[in-house]
Amino acid sequence: MADIAANARRGKKATAISPIALETVKRIDALFDIERGINGQSAEERLRVRREQSAPLVAALEAWLREQRLRLSRSSPVAEPIDYMLRRWDRFAKFLDDGRICLTNNAAERALRGFALGRKSWLFAGSERGADRAAFMATLITTALCRARHNAVYAARRTMPNGSGTMRYLGEFGGR
Repeated sequence: MADIAANARRGKKATAISPIALETVKRIDALFDIERGINGQSAEERLRVRREQSAPLVAALEAWLREQRLRLSRSSPVAEPIDYMLRRWDRFAKFLDDGRICLTNNAAERALRGFALGRKSWLFAGSERGADRAAFMATLITTALCRARHNAVYAARRTMPNGSGTMRYLGEFGGR
């Protein structure tokens, strides 16, 4: 929507916003408002709030989207995005079943950004063995960064993400 407003200010032809799309964004924004309120809480508390507050909104959103989709023709510009979301609804609503799951994948996308920015450099690994070494080092560094950022999660599990019991060795390097 900000892009449409910016284009309109520059005199470019702005695409009309579908009322269905606008209402969908408003409904999803209400879910993000709830998430902002529980950010930093324990997984149990987040799950409790999600079940009380988010679950009814998600159920209403699904019913509303299905109702709107029945009214749209196949050629409607918003039909395809609605179909996409409804086909993946169980994955979208998964955050309601687990307080550890984030509503977005922004953290994962930020973690991959460095790889995407440097992908041309990966062409110059020199050989398959060099590429394997680079992949190993990137995995090791990313795991260490993830461990540093999410110390409490790994401390509770007493393992690293791959399930190996290496937690005790990391204590020597500043871990808990």
